[in-house]
Amino acid sequence: MAQEAVNRFFRIGNLIALRTLALRVLAEQLDERLKGYLRQRGFSGPLGLKEKLLVGIYASPYATQLVRATYRLSSELGGVEWIALYVETDRAKNFTEEEKNWLNRAIELTRRLGG
Repeated sequence: MAQEAVNRFFRIGNLIALRTLALRVLAEQLDERLKGYLRQRGFSGPLGLKEKLLVGIYASPYATQLVRATYRLSSELGGVEWIALYVETDRAKNFTEEEKNWLNRAIELTRRLGG
């Protein structure tokens, strides 16, 4: 019976739920430690800390998928602010038209979705 229980418990959905719960607990603990650290150093005002999401995008066919995934996660977290970041490097000078289109579509989608 123990083996059957183990097999039924360790399913992908259960493991994802446990991982999510563990991350939330850890985040809460870290927030409390940060607040205590700041108080010890004399910072007494409101911390103004809030969750934000950051997604890095690049001239890739997957850029819009990353933007959509970040938007969905933001919605699931209650509409937290999210940012799509593209860092232009020298390589951008050599982008093909297709790469430029991928990047522009991702940036436009970010704007449309409120990022």
